Amino acid sequence: MAGALLLVILGVTGLGTAVKFIPRPVVVGFTNGIAVIIASTQIKDFFGLKSTKSRANSWRAWEFSPAIAARFLPWKQLLGVFALLLILIFSRYVKKVPGYIVALFVGTAVVAFFKLPVETIGTRFGGIPSGFPKLQIPQFRFDLVGPLILPAVTVAMLGAIESLMSAVVSESHER
Repeated sequence: MAGALLLVILGVTGLGTAVKFIPRPVVVGFTNGIAVIIASTQIKDFFGLKSTKSRANSWRAWEFSPAIAARFLPWKQLLGVFALLLILIFSRYVKKVPGYIVALFVGTAVVAFFKLPVETIGTRFGGIPSGFPKLQIPQFRFDLVGPLILPAVTVAMLGAIESLMSAVVSESHER
């Protein structure tokens, strides 16, 4: 609903231009909120910790304790710090080469060379399917339109806001 239908309606009717009236602090706050959520979900992996709690991303799951210290894996932390340093160095001094790509390739090479037991997509999630998914037309349920319309409008507006912000950033870099 939000991705296809509502964004097309916003574009065709011109209602999508309403996003330019959303105050900049609201957009910046939303974007920063997303950044905090993404960063907080990566703390466990960056520090090489294994959470025993089911809600691994809640603050209470990260209370420091001897049990957490016992599960601390320093080589994972060193790999994370090394990748972060590569990203920072390349973003500051070698701007034509994306530091994220360099960190990905160098980190992969280090893990392969030293045979470090690092989790991969395959070990954590069971791998990536090798073929295309089976094409299916979703079943439309009228009973879900009412409860899902407000969340769908919210997601569509957030998508429009992010598109607008991307355009603004892109325009500022062209000047």
